[in-house]
Amino acid sequence: MKDKILLPNFYGIFEVKSATKNRIRIEIDKLKNNREEIDKLKENLKKIVAIKNFKIIQSLGSLTVEFDDSQINNQFMIGIILKLLNLDEELLKDRKGKVKSLFTNLGKVADISIYNKTKGLFDTKTLIATGFLIYGLKKLKSEMLLPSGATLIWWSYRLLSRDRD
Repeated sequence: MKDKILLPNFYGIFEVKSATKNRIRIEIDKLKNNREEIDKLKENLKKIVAIKNFKIIQSLGSLTVEFDDSQINNQFMIGIILKLLNLDEELLKDRKGKVKSLFTNLGKVADISIYNKTKGLFDTKTLIATGFLIYGLKKLKSEMLLPSGATLIWWSYRLLSRDRD
């Protein structure tokens, strides 16, 4: 059971459900109700000498593998399975969290609303940058404190000079 702490889980791709010295059970999203992938995986697992037995539950996407622990360990077995299912490429793909997607969508709605309300004069980024610029100039003129006014002017410049769509 101590090995389980060291074994990786990747949300939406696979999760190690249990692991012992010579047995591992993994839920793999790609296998859920995917007969074609399961058949390919079965054929490839049969070719590996160190694997004693395996079981796949199609409805859960669950794979249980019993193997010879004198030849391979849990981490290596996970690596083999990931490679056989081409999940190694999936792990490296850029993902966007649900909260980030929510903020992105809210930003797009705000952008459209501001653009329509100002009749095309401003979008969200330009309006915020202009606000920073005006407030920064005002603070710099009245207090001459460099960090506050200068920082706001810098933020305004960075917002206007970068294309971050």
